[in-house]
Amino acid sequence: MKSYKKMITALAVSSMMLASMGSVWTVAVGKETKEQKEKTIADLDANLLKTAQTTMRQLAGKDIELDSASEYNGTWFIYPKEGKEKGQVVIEEKTGKVTSAGVELSFEELNADMKKHALDALTKIEASKKFTFDRVSRSISNFGKSSYDGIVLTFINGKDASVQFDNEKLTAAAVKYDPSTVDAKVRQAAERAVKDLIHGILPF
Repeated sequence: MKSYKKMITALAVSSMMLASMGSVWTVAVGKETKEQKEKTIADLDANLLKTAQTTMRQLAGKDIELDSASEYNGTWFIYPKEGKEKGQVVIEEKTGKVTSAGVELSFEELNADMKKHALDALTKIEASKKFTFDRVSRSISNFGKSSYDGIVLTFINGKDASVQFDNEKLTAAAVKYDPSTVDAKVRQAAERAVKDLIHGILPF
């Protein structure tokens, strides 16, 4: 029964994390529009640039060189030298406030404690697996409308596992299983658990 509960939890949390990861990164990265005006770092106020650099350092744990930017209606989108797909910082020019920021890292670039906690958590779920990760996303938002405002969210993703940290505190870990390898009773229980979660969250 204990192993069943462990698998049910892993499968349910995995479903929730897949949903949350998409929404968080969409907020952090956003989409460039035709109305955005391409700028250079030289066009950016020195104080805003410093704020952007500090924010990226907070997320990446190291200095990240920023070398391109665009502006739309008083909002600046600032990108790292490695490319827009590696992250961005969004700052309101009038207030100097960072509304959102995100960065993509490798697992090796995370601090030692986070790496250890991530692997330990997954090993407790499935000790026989060797886990590898191909993507780490770290983001922060300050829109004033979410309980996650001001919290650095970290999502670590691999082929068969996912881990989440909130402000470097482990909050979720999930191992993905091939449905055909899971006992039918466990699979059915997991499906019911996910349905119960969905019905408890959605108003229909």
